[in-house]
Amino acid sequence: MDLEPLRTEFTFGLNRVFVDFSRMGFMTTYLVSIDELVARQSAVELASLPMPKFLNWMIRNCLAPGDNVIWLRESFRRHFSVDLLKGLWGGATVTYAALQVAYYMGFQQVLLIGVDHSYTQQGTPHEPVVSPGNDPDHFHPDYYPSGFRWHRPDTRTAEAAYRMAQQAFEHDGREILDATVGGKLPVFRKADYSRLF
Repeated sequence: MDLEPLRTEFTFGLNRVFVDFSRMGFMTTYLVSIDELVARQSAVELASLPMPKFLNWMIRNCLAPGDNVIWLRESFRRHFSVDLLKGLWGGATVTYAALQVAYYMGFQQVLLIGVDHSYTQQGTPHEPVVSPGNDPDHFHPDYYPSGFRWHRPDTRTAEAAYRMAQQAFEHDGREILDATVGGKLPVFRKADYSRLF
């Protein structure tokens, strides 16, 4: 996808999006990483990024004060948080955490890009696994490089969380559109990325 039109928009990058910043030609406005395992292994790279970062409170010992971080406390009560000061539920996907951040910040419309919602990884959801390298499930082969530990996806829980996000946004007259090219997420209304900008 040509992401150049997003250069002048408010953008939320997720987890290890920074591995693609050079190809994109710009950095995202914000970065969100809620999975403690992923964030902890990426702490050095996250600390070096200049944008505001919304990170899991559990990795606070990995970054120095002043690294432009807003700490998020994760709650394990299934809900859509409209007040981040009370914590948020991760919903089995960092995208859900980012939707709660966007809601709290007052965004009226959110466009999802790159939410493919399909994985080659099979197995027990949330099971920790070690990447063999050449990651086939993300936009960049080094997204999870060889030896990187991550959790198997849980698309069922993610879909339930996305429905909660959709309800919260619609209740307040806001909207979430899915502009992912070829994505398989069945929850949100689709938008044609090529016609948005």
